[in-house]
Amino acid sequence: MSVGGRLCHVGVSMGIAVFPDDADDMDTLIRRADNAMYEVKRRWQEQRSHL
Repeated sequence: MSVGGRLCHVGVSMGIAVFPDDADDMDTLIRRADNAMYEVKRRWQEQRSHL
């Protein structure tokens, strides 16, 4: 992707939580999805450090 003539690298992170299995209200559902995202990122970083 280019912005203002400069090359930019873009990445995406997301976590998934399912209603009503993971939570019964929106705030908890969002918090659990956020926690899932950070858990995956943590595990990915650990794997990279062992390479």
